[in-house]
Amino acid sequence: MGRGTGHYFFEFEKAFGTTFSPQGILNRPKHIVMRTKFTLMGRYLHIPLILSLFFISVPQPSQAQSENQEPEFIQGWKALEEAEFHFDVMYAVVKCNPDSQPMILMNAFNEGGNVSSIGFTLDFTDGNGNTAQHIIEKFDIEFADMQIASCDSDDNAHLKFAVPDGLDAASLSIEITYNK
Repeated sequence: MGRGTGHYFFEFEKAFGTTFSPQGILNRPKHIVMRTKFTLMGRYLHIPLILSLFFISVPQPSQAQSENQEPEFIQGWKALEEAEFHFDVMYAVVKCNPDSQPMILMNAFNEGGNVSSIGFTLDFTDGNGNTAQHIIEKFDIEFADMQIASCDSDDNAHLKFAVPDGLDAASLSIEITYNK
């Protein structure tokens, strides 16, 4: 009639180095429980040691953050009046590190593409009525380009400067005049 089921299990065991658990077959007929010679010989004993050494050697996030601290936002990003030629400017007032003076970071976006070079005159007023002015000289910017100042980089440094002396950084407001 042919070979019984046991023969096929034996051939499978020879070919793949596995053994079948009769308890698994009797207790769970839909699932066949098998273990390889690799697990039977205890070769997984070293895995917890290897994993613990791996996690010890990985730098912790607190160590990495001490080098690159996130800026403290005194004022979050605020949009200034959009130019009629579809140019957008935003600003944020931040302290790049706890010991630094407040900085203004700007974001310039050439949405319309009608200009390729632009500058700004910024008029500052704080909650106490103090005023100041800052001029950003003309810079090149292509259509659909966005230039963003950052504490971590000197790219777009023309859009990063200290809050003018005598102004309260927390209550600062800015009006912009676009210089084409």
